[in-house]
Amino acid sequence: MTTSHSSQANKNDAINAHDEARQRNARSARSTHDAMIAALSKNKRILILSSQTGGGHTSAANALKSALKSNHIFDDRPRLVHIENVLESSTWVNHQFAKLYNVLLCNGQQYMHLYYAMINYLKIPHRDWILEPMRAYARRLLIRHRPHCIVSVHPMMQGFAAMMQQMAHEEGFGKLPIYTVVTDPCFGFWPGWVHPEVTRYYTATPDATQQLRDFGVPIAKIRCLGLPVAETHHRISALERQQLKQEMFGDEAYRLTLFFNAGWHGGGNIEPLLRELLRSLTPEQIGRLNLVFQAGSNKKQYARMRSFAKQNPDLSFVVVDSQTPMHQLYAIADVMMSKCGALTIFEALNNGLPLFVDALTPPMPQEAGTSIFIEDIRAGKRIASHAQLLEAVTSLLSHPQQLQNYQLNALEYATPTAARDIASNIMTCTWPESVNTITPEDILQDSH
Repeated sequence: MTTSHSSQANKNDAINAHDEARQRNARSARSTHDAMIAALSKNKRILILSSQTGGGHTSAANALKSALKSNHIFDDRPRLVHIENVLESSTWVNHQFAKLYNVLLCNGQQYMHLYYAMINYLKIPHRDWILEPMRAYARRLLIRHRPHCIVSVHPMMQGFAAMMQQMAHEEGFGKLPIYTVVTDPCFGFWPGWVHPEVTRYYTATPDATQQLRDFGVPIAKIRCLGLPVAETHHRISALERQQLKQEMFGDEAYRLTLFFNAGWHGGGNIEPLLRELLRSLTPEQIGRLNLVFQAGSNKKQYARMRSFAKQNPDLSFVVVDSQTPMHQLYAIADVMMSKCGALTIFEALNNGLPLFVDALTPPMPQEAGTSIFIEDIRAGKRIASHAQLLEAVTSLLSHPQQLQNYQLNALEYATPTAARDIASNIMTCTWPESVNTITPEDILQDSH
């Protein structure tokens, strides 16, 4: 009997100990949660919505994040800026749209206009069958980040941002302002950029502003402040450029340097353009060139071009991947052969780098205007055939003054403070009492 009572007492003690431990854990969890909420309440919190379709949206998001965290814009209150890649993180269907875009970008540029037409015709970013399955994901974002405002840098984010705004209001978070940074600078971009719940739009050019107005956006909602690029993208001195070229090319640093940029995901027409150019140039002309090829994150292309370089040891030829900082590649290049991606184009303009823009395959509608824009401002050439690239390169070799003219024209359209200007405007709208007063001279001085 004594043994039975002792055994029951031990069980009771164990149960009581377990209950006490569970209560301590619950109190600790509540304390941690309360501490987290208290910490969040002391911060300014911005949620940037993006996607890794191409590299441009990510570049814009990172530039804005850096600018939004800048002490030149904020007061001393801590700030949290989070970038969320929505298409990749929300639903299986959205992820497939993102993957299809990148596959076509690398391997099927001739079909990109069909993708564009499908998204446009079906109005996919605003459809209930797309948005409804994202509700649980949207609520998790709201609870985890508790943003004071939402910034979109992607044309498929506006409907989702509006849904988050509605949910925040319903759940007592308050009404979230939505700021949309249109990363397409020319006519022809997607109507998906437009949504009635957007508080303010930021455009890169007057053409983009006019396109929004054609879509019915009131002019009072639009600010034309340039395209946000990282502050590392600016023209450096001739001495610094020469030093970087010598580090890469040694005694051949004096040659004309052509930078073939296949983009963040690689693939596309840039490699065929380079190979055909080398077949067409004379040995004497090739001997006056340095060549740089950037394969991005495309490992197969990187390996293929490395093998090509080894098979042609007489070429002054360097192959790099996405690990090499872009601002260094811009700095050593005299001309860049590139896709029509808007962020890449404006990064180059900020570096005073002339451009040969790929139009071998008809560009997507939102990028078609970019190649025309480069010719209109006389900062480079639109390349629609192998023969045009050959003509453009031989012209530069024969007339060096042409290169300087391209460089000066490119710098006229540089917008080095765009990211800060946009961030400052967002802060003024959201927290007007906490923005430091800074002059354009202050910003320019600090950017150097």
